[in-house]
Amino acid sequence: MLGYAAYGAEVKTVVITNLPQDKPFVQVVQFLYSVAILLSAPLQLFPALRIMESRLFKRKSGREDLRVKWTKNAFRALVILVCYFVSWAGAKDLDKFVSFVGSFAW
Repeated sequence: MLGYAAYGAEVKTVVITNLPQDKPFVQVVQFLYSVAILLSAPLQLFPALRIMESRLFKRKSGREDLRVKWTKNAFRALVILVCYFVSWAGAKDLDKFVSFVGSFAW
């Protein structure tokens, strides 16, 4: 809010894109931020996947049944594809997308 008050409509939604793009330090910060986001996605999806798998597959284990193992893998891939599609569709209006998600997770 303070940045918007100081710079007006020139402030972008993603804070890192407000930094000057010609500095090597800024490029390193942007790269490290993208690596952090990339590596945190599996950690964020893991609890949700475990909950959904426990409901869908009950107590079936992929260690004993190869079909269950590949069904779980296909389910995980489907969840990742859905997340990718939602992020791709919401990338143009990130502020509206974040507001929409925030309205459900208060």
